[in-house]
Amino acid sequence: MSNLVNFNKAIISNGGASYNLLTGEFNPDHGFMVSIMDHEFKTDLVKDSYQYEISEYIKNKSTILMAGIIDDNVERIFLGGWMDKGLFYLDVSFLVDSEEEAIRMAKSNNQLAYFNNTTKETIYI
Repeated sequence: MSNLVNFNKAIISNGGASYNLLTGEFNPDHGFMVSIMDHEFKTDLVKDSYQYEISEYIKNKSTILMAGIIDDNVERIFLGGWMDKGLFYLDVSFLVDSEEEAIRMAKSNNQLAYFNNTTKETIYI
């Protein structure tokens, strides 16, 4: 459970975080994160409420976050969270190995960007 606490703290202090609920992997330093269409959540809540939104989101998305329904690769499915322009976001993200795959997957999921885990940069497409 301490990783969910770290997840919440990292969103607030670093602006974002990724966490795999099954493996416990926290903020991978390799590959690229791509959000999965129709699993995004955003709100303008004050930061003291983020922990409740995270808990509710996990409850609502538990099937995809914990059952590995995307390619049966549970080690590649992450809970993502970040802050941008006064909004708090949560999503289901998929870890891919190549930038080409990240671009393809981002486009097919109608995403505006993907995240480079090595450089810690958001790449807009």
